[in-house]
Amino acid sequence: MGSESASRRGFDVPGQAEAGSGERFAGLLRNLWRAQVRVTRSVARLPELPESQVDLLRLLVQAGPMTPAELADRLRLARPTVSNVLRDLRGSGLIERQQAPDDGRSVIVVATDRAAEIFDTFARTRLAALEAIMARLDQPDRDQIEAALPAMERLLHEFDAELQRIDHLPPEGEKESTDD
Repeated sequence: MGSESASRRGFDVPGQAEAGSGERFAGLLRNLWRAQVRVTRSVARLPELPESQVDLLRLLVQAGPMTPAELADRLRLARPTVSNVLRDLRGSGLIERQQAPDDGRSVIVVATDRAAEIFDTFARTRLAALEAIMARLDQPDRDQIEAALPAMERLLHEFDAELQRIDHLPPEGEKESTDD
């Protein structure tokens, strides 16, 4: 997103020198997540999957079978991108394509038992690893992390609200309607 588009969306985009604590926070979250994923995958000896495959599989495991079009909409990805991800996942034996029960012309995508097992193992191992590593921290550090959780939940809520607001903006180049 360019800075003009970001400004239209209600954000002042800082220059690189001005980034400050926001950049530090974003980098820290990204690096914590990556480290957690690497440790979890190593401990559980799980396959390394690209993030796009993980996101799609997570959705199928949690929400159940969907059409490729539904997956594209829910993941906010282009349909050709979803088709490529599905092709790779099918080749890995992590999804199956089946006829939709209510419409024999449509196809639904289903996570295999192997995919569900990988996600279950990942979730259990991730939690165990996180608890073990957090136990290495001093109690005051653990207390500070615990105290920060409500603020982080509010921050997540604000991002969700912003996505809702953005989803209701007219496409780039169109004027916003003012229904007064």
